[in-house]
Amino acid sequence: MVWSPLRSWLSRLTRRYRATGLEPDPDGEVEEELGFHLDMRTQELMEEGLTEQEARRAAEARFRDLNRVRSECERLAEQWEWRTMWKTVFSELGTDLRFGIRQLMRYPALALAAVVTLGLGIGANTAVFSVVNGVMLSPLGFPDAESLVEVRTRYLPPSGFDIDRFPISVSEFLDYREASTAYEVLGAYSLGSRTLTGEGAEPARVPTVFLDRGALEALAVQPQLGRWFTEEEDQLRNALGLIAHDLWATRFGSDPDIVGTTAVVNGRSFLITGVMPEGFAFPTASYQIFENAGIDPEDRGNRASHGTAGIGRLRGDVSFTEAEAEAATVAAAWAEEYPHNVAHFPILERLSDNVVGLDVRRTLLLLMAAVGLVALIATANVANLLMARGERRLGEMSVRQALGASRSRVVRQLAVESLILAVAGGALGVALGTVGLSALLRIDPGALPRAHLIGLNGGVLVFTALVTLLTSLLFGLAPAVQAGRSTLAAATREVKASSGKGGGTFRRLLVTAQVALSVLVLASAGLVVKSFATLTAVDPGIEVENRLVFGLAAVGNRYRDGDEVRRFYSEVQDALQAIPGVSSVSAVSQLPLAGSDSRNDFVIEGDPPPSDNDPAWSAQWTSVLPGYFETMAIPVRHGRLLDHTDTWDTEPVAVVSQDVVDEYFGGEVPLNRRVAMTQDSLRWLRIVGVVPRTTQSLDGDPIPQIYFPLAQGLGSSRWASRYMAFALRTAGETSLLIPAVRARVAELDPLVPLTGLGPMEDVFDRSVARPRLITTLFGSFGLIALALATVGVFGVVSYSVSRRTREIGICMALGADRDRILRRVVREGAWPAVAGLLLGAPLAFAAGRLWGTTLFGVSPNDPTVLAWVGVVLVGAALVSSYLPARRAAGLAPTEALRVD
Repeated sequence: MVWSPLRSWLSRLTRRYRATGLEPDPDGEVEEELGFHLDMRTQELMEEGLTEQEARRAAEARFRDLNRVRSECERLAEQWEWRTMWKTVFSELGTDLRFGIRQLMRYPALALAAVVTLGLGIGANTAVFSVVNGVMLSPLGFPDAESLVEVRTRYLPPSGFDIDRFPISVSEFLDYREASTAYEVLGAYSLGSRTLTGEGAEPARVPTVFLDRGALEALAVQPQLGRWFTEEEDQLRNALGLIAHDLWATRFGSDPDIVGTTAVVNGRSFLITGVMPEGFAFPTASYQIFENAGIDPEDRGNRASHGTAGIGRLRGDVSFTEAEAEAATVAAAWAEEYPHNVAHFPILERLSDNVVGLDVRRTLLLLMAAVGLVALIATANVANLLMARGERRLGEMSVRQALGASRSRVVRQLAVESLILAVAGGALGVALGTVGLSALLRIDPGALPRAHLIGLNGGVLVFTALVTLLTSLLFGLAPAVQAGRSTLAAATREVKASSGKGGGTFRRLLVTAQVALSVLVLASAGLVVKSFATLTAVDPGIEVENRLVFGLAAVGNRYRDGDEVRRFYSEVQDALQAIPGVSSVSAVSQLPLAGSDSRNDFVIEGDPPPSDNDPAWSAQWTSVLPGYFETMAIPVRHGRLLDHTDTWDTEPVAVVSQDVVDEYFGGEVPLNRRVAMTQDSLRWLRIVGVVPRTTQSLDGDPIPQIYFPLAQGLGSSRWASRYMAFALRTAGETSLLIPAVRARVAELDPLVPLTGLGPMEDVFDRSVARPRLITTLFGSFGLIALALATVGVFGVVSYSVSRRTREIGICMALGADRDRILRRVVREGAWPAVAGLLLGAPLAFAAGRLWGTTLFGVSPNDPTVLAWVGVVLVGAALVSSYLPARRAAGLAPTEALRVD
C-alpha cells in the first residue's frame, strides 16, 4: 500500500513528538495499564498462598502472549489516535472555513475584487492550456508516433526560390527510398479532393489522401472494418481504398456491410476495402477518403512535377539525427547526378512538427507564457489587497496570540481564507475559461491544427486546480508572514500610526513587479497587433468586395476530354451571367488568396535555357475564362487582356504578371515574346499583356504568374483544368445570389458539387484566420494585464491615502495647498509604474527574440511598440493615481484631523 510507509513515518514522528513531554504517550499508557493488571493479579495469587515468583508466572500465563496483547492494545490505541486526530483536523478546518467565510463576507467588495481578479488570471490560463493541450500535447493517434518522419524537399536561394518545405516528386521519392536504409517502411502520399456522388444524396467534394501501401504500414493504424489495400492493388489504376469513420457514419449510415461495396467517386466505381477507426486523422481530421496512389516504380514520371510527400517509420536503432545525416548524403549524390537541380534537396521533418507546425508551436508557447504572466499579475494584485486588509487586522491577530493562539494557528486561519478565495477564483476561472474557449473556437475553428481536440477535459481541470493551488500559496504567503511576525506591542504601534509605511514599501514593490510583467505582456500584444495590421494592409492585387466565389470540378464520365470540360465551364459562365444583379462572371484555376503554390518550369524563346548550375525558370501556370481580369479588377499594364477571341484555333497567347517581367525579363516589357513549358516546348505561347502581381498568401512572396486561356488548352494536347474557381462581380449583397447560383449550376449538371460558395471576403478572412485568432488572444490578455496593473496602482495609492488622511490634514492645516498634495500623491503612484517600465523594457526587448520569424513585417524589437506600451502604462498609472489624489486634495483639514 502506498499509504503504509507514510503512516508508519507519521507514527514515528508522533512518538518523537510525545517524547518531548508536550503530548501524552499512548504507548506508555498501554504499558502502565498492563502493568497494573499484572500487579493486581499477582497480588491476588500471593494472597492465595503462592510465592511472588509463582504468582507472577501464573499472572503472565493468564494473559498468555503478553507481547501480542501489548501489540493489540497499541494498535487499538493508534487507531483511536488517528481517528481523534483526523476528527480534530476536520473540526478545526470546518471552524476555520466558517470563520474565513464570515470574515470575507464582512468585506464583500474586497472579496469580490479578489475573486474576479483571480478568475481572470486562472480563466486565461484554462482557456489557453485547453488549446495547448489539444494542439500540442494530445497524442497523434499513431503507434510510436515519435518515429514517424515525413520526407519533403527544400529550395535554397541559389535555386531561384527560398522555400523551406516543398513537395517531393514521385521520381525523387523513389530514388530516395531506394537509397535510404533508415526506415522500417517508407511510403508516399499526396493530397487532393474527389467528387462523391450517389443515389439520394447531394454530390459532395471530399478531401482525399492518395497514398500507397507503405504509407499505411508506416502509420500502422488498422481499419475498424475491412482491410488495407494490398501492394498489388496499390499499383492498380483502379480506384479503391478506405474511408474515414465520419464519412461512413454520415454518408453511408454506418453500414456494417460496407466493405467490398462500391461508391461513385469522380464518376468512377470506387471499391471500399475498409473503414478507418473513429478519431483517425491524417494528415488532418478533414480528410475522409484514403485512395490508392497508383505509384508504379517502373513509371517514375516527371522529376520536376512536385506534389508528393514521403511518410516513414524509422528503424528502432536509427535516430532522427542519423536519418538526417543519411538524407544529406542522398542530397550530395543528387547534386552530382542532377546538377541542374541546384540547391534543391530532400529534408526530413518529424510528423509531430509537421502536424502542429513550428510557428504554431512557438506561438502557443509564447501565448502560454503570456497568460502565465497574467496569472502572476493577478496574484500580486490579490496579495496587495490581502496585505492591506491584513494591516488592519494586525491588532486582531496579535490579541489572538496574546490570548493563547499559536502563530501557526493564526497563519493557518489566513491560509484557509486565501484558499477560499483561490477556490472561488478557480471556479470562476473555469467558467470564464469555458466561455472564452467557446468564443475562441467561434472565431474560426480551422484556424489551428487539430482544433477538433481542443476542449475542457480532465487534464485541463487538473492543470486549473494546480494553478489555483499555486496562486493560493503565492498570494497567501505575504499576509501569512505579515501576521506571523506581529506582536501585541507592534500591533498597538501600528494602530496608532497613520502613515502605514511598514507594509507600504513591499506593496509598492509588488506594483512595480506587476507593471514590469505587464510591459512584457503588452509588448507581445503590441507586436502581434502591429504584425496583423501590416499583414492585412498587404494589397492582394484583386478586389474582394462584392465578389461571390465557388469551386467547380468537372469530373466523371460526362467530361472525358478537355473539349467537354471547356464546353461545360462556358455554359456555366453564360448561365451565371444571366442572373439579375451579376455584372460579370469568370473563372480561374488558381484563385488568389487560396494558398496554392504549384509551379512549372518554362523556357523563353530566343534565350538560352538556364545552365545546369543555374536555377530553372519557374512560374504558376494559371488557366482563365474570358473576363477574369475585369471580374477581379486586375488592370492591364501593357498590351491587352485575354478574351473570347482566344480559342483553340487561334495563336496560343498568355498574359504574365509583373513578377515574371522583373525576374525573367530584366524588367523589360516582353510583349510578343514567347514562352513554353519545359516539359512541352512544342507549343509556344505569345505574351500579349502584362498585369500587376497577385498573391496566393498575404504573408508569402508573390508567385510569378503565367495566365493562358482555358479555351486554348495547355501544351500540345487539348488538356483543360478540371477544377475552376468561379468569381461573380455583383451589384448588391452577394449572399442573396447564392440560391440562384446553386439552381443554375444544378440545371446544367446536378451531379457536380459547388465548394466554398460564399463571398470573396470569406476567402480573405480564411487566409488571415490564424493571425487574427492569435491577435485576438494576445490583445485580450494584454488588456487584462493593463487593467490589473492599473487596479494595482489604484489600490496602493488609495490605501496609502486612507492611511495618511490624518497626516494630509495636518499638512493642509499648516498651509500646504491642494495642488501640492495632488502632485505628491500622484507622484507616489507614478514612481512604481515608471520603475516597473524601466525594469520591464529590457526584459521585453530580450523576450522579443523568441518570436523568430512568426511576426510579419515587424521587428521583434520594434521601438515604436515599446514606446507606445510605455505611454499607455504611465498614462494609466497617472489616471489611477489622480483619482485618489483628487479625493485627498479635496478633504477639509478639520475632517481629515478627525479621522482615526
